[in-house]
Amino acid sequence: MPLTDLPLEELRRYRAEVPEPDGFDAFWETTLSAARAAADGPAEYRRVEGTPLRSVEVHDVRFPGWAGQPVAAWLILPRGTAPGAGLPAVITYLGYNNGRGRPIEHLVWASAGYAHLVVDSRGQGDATPDPD
Repeated sequence: MPLTDLPLEELRRYRAEVPEPDGFDAFWETTLSAARAAADGPAEYRRVEGTPLRSVEVHDVRFPGWAGQPVAAWLILPRGTAPGAGLPAVITYLGYNNGRGRPIEHLVWASAGYAHLVVDSRGQGDATPDPD
């Protein structure tokens, strides 16, 4: 099953026809600077013990998001691999209306040898509340 709708060479050449809005770079520079300033520390990794999963290791990751509010993610790695081991990675943002779910729902990439970070949606997953 293909993961994209274009061949790799066409994806490399692809340029969207949508023009960049005025102030786009300034908006993101300001937004990211504010998020970094509100962060109270680096990402935290905690290995999840006692899962029935035998081919992967699961880490509960927390990192500061907007206004320093914590965002949760699963880092799912092939068994025997430590965070930061230099594996190719896939990052999944599930989109609004979804949370990270349970690790058993996300085994494909780690089983294929990739690091897989599955990021909760702010205010949607039970581990990433939206206090506002």
